[in-house]
Amino acid sequence: MEATLDRSRACKSVRNLLGEDLFEIFYEVKDYELFNYQSVLSSWECEHPLLRV
Repeated sequence: MEATLDRSRACKSVRNLLGEDLFEIFYEVKDYELFNYQSVLSSWECEHPLLRV
C-alpha cells in the first residue's frame, strides 16, 4: 500500500486529472488512513505475537 501511494504521488497523470489541490488532499487522507490501518493489531496478531517478529 505504501508503494502504491508513492507511485501515485510521482504520477503526473493522476495529479493532472485531479488537480494539484485535490490531489494533495486525497494523498494526505490516504496517507493518514494507511498510518491508522498499520497502527491496529488484528485479533489474530494479538493471539500470535511471535509470528509478527
